[in-house]
Amino acid sequence: MKKLLLLSGLCVMVVFPTVAQWADVTPPFMTPGQNNSLSPISSTSAFIFSRSYTPGSLVLFRTINGGTTWDTVDIGGWNNAVVNISAGRFVDESFGFCYGYKAPSNNVLWLLKTTDSGNTWQEVSTPFVSGQVHMLDFFDMSNGLIIVRTGPSTIYEVFTTSDGGQTWTANTPLSYRIKQYHIKPGGSCVGLAEINYPNLPKVLTTNDYGASWTVHDAIDVNDNWATYRKQIFLYGHQYYVDEMTGYSLYEESVSPYVKQYHLTKTTDGGDTWFDEGLIWKGLISEIESADESLWILTDQNLFRKSALTNQNSTLTQDTKPLLFPNPVRSGTPCHLSMGNNHSGEILISLFSSSGLLAAEMSVEVINGSCQIPVEKLNPGVYFVNVESTNRAFFTPVKLVLF
Repeated sequence: MKKLLLLSGLCVMVVFPTVAQWADVTPPFMTPGQNNSLSPISSTSAFIFSRSYTPGSLVLFRTINGGTTWDTVDIGGWNNAVVNISAGRFVDESFGFCYGYKAPSNNVLWLLKTTDSGNTWQEVSTPFVSGQVHMLDFFDMSNGLIIVRTGPSTIYEVFTTSDGGQTWTANTPLSYRIKQYHIKPGGSCVGLAEINYPNLPKVLTTNDYGASWTVHDAIDVNDNWATYRKQIFLYGHQYYVDEMTGYSLYEESVSPYVKQYHLTKTTDGGDTWFDEGLIWKGLISEIESADESLWILTDQNLFRKSALTNQNSTLTQDTKPLLFPNPVRSGTPCHLSMGNNHSGEILISLFSSSGLLAAEMSVEVINGSCQIPVEKLNPGVYFVNVESTNRAFFTPVKLVLF
């Protein structure tokens, strides 16, 4: 299987890593200690809503190259001392939303949405006058839900929309507060109710965009816990990418007043853990996975790493691939050889001599060789960067097209 993506006009810094590792991709203008919210869309695209506790202080950061560079996006006139926008999320690279409360009561909800990556925003209607929002999210551009407590009771009202927020439908209320959740495409969501560690929480699930919910009892939760806990930041210190692969936060005191944190990883469902080599000071705010990459947001930093975990390849980072023919005539296929001991999918990135990412493709390798589809590239000098699925990198190779 081959996937080819041709890119034009995108200027990036050419970085040829020697080994896959955690990268600090913190936006340069993100202030430590602020209330930050992370929305990774893929291994290269992500958004961060960052704010202090001063009304009108929300800032949106946006990257399209894995955090190498960041843009600061102006929310516009909505973000001011009257409307205190407090949180937001992006569903894809174009559609996102944010919400806040109108002063002075700070209890009147304002909801905004964007369909152009945050460049412009529009106000969206809300189904109630005032209340305390406990969950507000969208599955896609059309379907969203709001769970809100509008009074002193422990009843949480559920509203859903199927037209992007133009109209809302009231559904059967919930008697549990959902504290953590993971939304999936197609209208399903898994939510965890009140958690008293180390006891298992109540689990709530929906398959109809939040219109109806099923509450799972302790026996059902215990029998399906590996499935329910996936992609939820559990107990504030654990996150499972899938049923077997997870990450956990380990706290270490380095002095009576200073603590630092280690990230550990399991590949057997939590039976054994090993150190990932990532150490920092400050608590984790969020852990999110997207497009086989893992993003970790702390109160001071943002880290990113590829989550590809195929351990069967025997490639090493010192291996240098062979390209033939090289130079190659434009329109003629080019072949890549990596040795007979490798088969499987690899990621190939081609950079121009001026630093432009010209093409990126996933290519299937059989018996150590594959074909690079360069027929659509213009003549010139390119640097070929190859990454295998076990996170090993080849030494970059120069390719000449004429």
